[in-house]
Amino acid sequence: MEKYNLMSLSKDELVAMLATLMDRLTEKERLDFVSKWMGPQAALEDANESNGITFIKKVELFCQDTLDGIYFTEKDDEDYYDYDYDEYYDKLCEIDESEWGREFKKLLKISVIYSKNKQYDVSYLALDKLLSCIHEAEVDDSILGFNAEMDYIEVDWEEVFSEYYISMKNQLSDKREFAFKAVDVWMNHGFEYTENILSNIDDINNFDEAIRKNIEDNMDSWTLQYDLYLLLKKLYLRLNLRFDDIAVAKSLACHNPNFLNNIAQGYIELEMWDEAIEILRKGLREVSDQQVISQINRKLLDCFEKINMLNEGYDLAFRMLLNKYSEELYLKARNIAIKMNILEEFIENIETHLESSNWHDSTTTLLKILSFEGHTSKLIDITLKSEGYLSYDYLKYTVKSLVYRALESENDISFDLKEFLEKIENKNIPGIYNMIKIPLTFDDKEILLSSATEILKRMIKFHINAAKRSRYATAAYYMSIIKGISIYLDKEEDFNQYYEEILMENKRRIALKDEMKSRIY
Repeated sequence: MEKYNLMSLSKDELVAMLATLMDRLTEKERLDFVSKWMGPQAALEDANESNGITFIKKVELFCQDTLDGIYFTEKDDEDYYDYDYDEYYDKLCEIDESEWGREFKKLLKISVIYSKNKQYDVSYLALDKLLSCIHEAEVDDSILGFNAEMDYIEVDWEEVFSEYYISMKNQLSDKREFAFKAVDVWMNHGFEYTENILSNIDDINNFDEAIRKNIEDNMDSWTLQYDLYLLLKKLYLRLNLRFDDIAVAKSLACHNPNFLNNIAQGYIELEMWDEAIEILRKGLREVSDQQVISQINRKLLDCFEKINMLNEGYDLAFRMLLNKYSEELYLKARNIAIKMNILEEFIENIETHLESSNWHDSTTTLLKILSFEGHTSKLIDITLKSEGYLSYDYLKYTVKSLVYRALESENDISFDLKEFLEKIENKNIPGIYNMIKIPLTFDDKEILLSSATEILKRMIKFHINAAKRSRYATAAYYMSIIKGISIYLDKEEDFNQYYEEILMENKRRIALKDEMKSRIY
């Protein structure tokens, strides 16, 4: 490649070289280059967009054409809805390079340059028009023939919103008007770019009013109300002002009882447990949002634990468990039961409930508890009696539980068994990785591993019957686990007999034989 000694070139030669190089740039690249290295005014002149009035008219015409359907693209409904996710993503990415997308990005970029050139009268009007336009096109696919989602348009949105708020702040001299406009823009564009709005705020009173007014006006949307509440909190903290969670949430509870949850959180942080409990109980009477009710119950349970209200805590934890199981909640309830000296009663009640429950995952939950508590006989019995499409998952889970309980602390085991145990540990399988440790004799371990072997044999048969090479490989993998167990129990002869029987029964399955021999040697 020819090298140039730029220092030896004359001024005219350098200018000519730069002109040649710039001609090779795309329109966007040229705008970026000139704006960065020569300044925003030079970029506007180079793009023939230095007349602000003419540019605003161009933006207004583009937005009006958009809303009038000039850029509408007819779609085939069958093609549009008959896709997988990747095809959908590819289709939406085409928006970026559509005629509309290219023009939108160009006008947006020039608007940003106007802002950087401190021509805020032009940049504010242009950005306001363009972002209002895309907001309408986002929610109404009849405008363009598709939803013009911002995520699918390759633009530096951080830069756009930063300049938009800067232009807005400089152009709207009325601070109250600016506050209400900024909050409205923030809501319309999905609560994103919060940092950009925060960095342009130095007036707490008007923004406090704007946010509270929008919370009042959106009583049908808790998600929006809560996001506005968080924005208000971030604003106070950004300005190094004290944010009184309790007082603010109390003032907003008239617009949504869900804010009782936030009042309680404020009391909890101050360790005012009695006050928190009173508010949380009120919340349970007034709140209807199930997600918030769940949060209130968890807070209430924590409060009961903190001040040793064991009976109330146990009753609440048990009711919550019956409604929706989680390992965290089970351990909380179990801990309270230990303090009350009713652990066995608690476990028996939970197991009895799950055995008779119609929950779709009641058996899965029951197996986790049995595994955790070390009730292996019942674990094995339920697993072996299970039927239906989840029965194989139960077999897999129980094998892992039995082998892990028996061999978790053993070092002198086969490579395949070590690998098997490592996978269990790495996955942090509920009910297994943190199971209650119970002292085991070698005889105890033999019982557990013999049961695991019988379950593994069922699993091997299941995969062989599928008659696919990949499933033969899985069967061979589980065969290697049985071999590892037989070596540990000193029952290699039993394994060899079983292994030969499997090969003999399936002597016509050459692929199975190959997979087995690649694993068993």
